[in-house]
Amino acid sequence: DTSAANLKMIRESFEKQGVVMVKVLEQGRCADLVLEQWREVLLQQPWAAQHRLKVRDATGRELDVNSAADRDAFLSVVKGPLDKKRRAEFEKGWCLHRGFGACCDPSVFHLPGVWNIRQDPGIYEIATALTGRKDLWVDI
Repeated sequence: DTSAANLKMIRESFEKQGVVMVKVLEQGRCADLVLEQWREVLLQQPWAAQHRLKVRDATGRELDVNSAADRDAFLSVVKGPLDKKRRAEFEKGWCLHRGFGACCDPSVFHLPGVWNIRQDPGIYEIATALTGRKDLWVDI
């Protein structure tokens, strides 16, 4: 909500607390970004076949990140808790990121969905209200 009243409330909260939390993404958009990261980065790693990540449902069927029919199951697996076996499997193919679980491959920061967040007009309005400046820069 970037109404004048809400922006005023955000600014006042920032001045008083020194920090504000703003919900940037709705759940569906967040899910789209998770799938984009898997599709464009994690499943594109150039590992040997035995180390390539495969996302499977509870029956062992490999899920297709590009299939609308597999979308919910795919998200459930990659966002949910991993059992010991699946975690070990993922660690073999996610070796660059297994230290803390987040994908830090530089290409992640340049995915179209991530750039769209940086350029979101609502986020710009909030940042302008917080900083009192209109000449803001987008950075990674």
